[in-house]
Amino acid sequence: MTDIVARTPVLILAFNRPDRLQNILESVRAGGTQRLYLSLDGPRPGHERDHENCSAVRRLIDQQTWAEHIVVNAFDENQGCGLGVSKGITWFFSQVEEGIILEDDCLPAPTFFRYAADLLGHFRADERVMMITGSDFSGIRRGKRLAANHYSYRFVQHACIWGWATWRRAWKHYDIAMPSWPEAKASGLLESIFPDPDWRRYWERKMDGMHRGRRDTWDYAWMFACLSRHALTVAPTSNQISNIGDGPEATHTGQGNNPLMRLPVSPLDFPLRHPPFMNADVGYDRILQETLRPPKWRRRLRKWGGMLEKLTKRRT
Repeated sequence: MTDIVARTPVLILAFNRPDRLQNILESVRAGGTQRLYLSLDGPRPGHERDHENCSAVRRLIDQQTWAEHIVVNAFDENQGCGLGVSKGITWFFSQVEEGIILEDDCLPAPTFFRYAADLLGHFRADERVMMITGSDFSGIRRGKRLAANHYSYRFVQHACIWGWATWRRAWKHYDIAMPSWPEAKASGLLESIFPDPDWRRYWERKMDGMHRGRRDTWDYAWMFACLSRHALTVAPTSNQISNIGDGPEATHTGQGNNPLMRLPVSPLDFPLRHPPFMNADVGYDRILQETLRPPKWRRRLRKWGGMLEKLTKRRT
């Protein structure tokens, strides 16, 4: 444990999964934080098990006596995936200037907390950086290799929120309603960032959906906040977060077919090695693009393969 980690606030966002929360609490305790914040969504109407599980979550939190400073924000009524998370983060930054944010299905490596705490201080006053992610997706595409990177992190465009950190000065630009999206879209914002038209259309559809009132998620509005300022995200060169939220109850991450899920974590060495330049790693962003939005021929091949598999099963 280091003093900087102990002083860095950590927000845990939870709902109705006490077993997942227990795992995260154990990881946060092992990481060394002493300033713990929790934002808890309320039970959904008509879901009797939610009342039982949400009560179990609250009882579990009452048992945590290891942190010197524990603050809880609990919603009486269910806010949903979008408002529940975004309101929780807004509440967090009404309490603190900077901090680490974890949802209950994102398991951190032991070195994640020092990595995030060190970089919160390093980039505290640098408006070019709006967030620090714990995810490294550079190894997800077979046959794709990035140039050797001798530093502890790189700069990327994608704002992955599976274990991350940011500042109040960055979160103030967030608005889940995205009121400035139509003007930004008309001005050519995405054209100025993404050269590939298919990749632009991918993000345009996401942003359009958020602006039209999609409220079952919140992170596309955060991506827009970052893109609208041409901001950079710091990403580690050793993966620090494993998202395990792809089970039967998963809302957005699929049922075991997401290549970004359950990636192994590996430790980082300290002190961190800082790159001497600040520009988005286009190779990294291209790998992520080809994973999230493969070329049309690959999408068609995958579709045909799925249809053939279904036909074969019917015949057998």
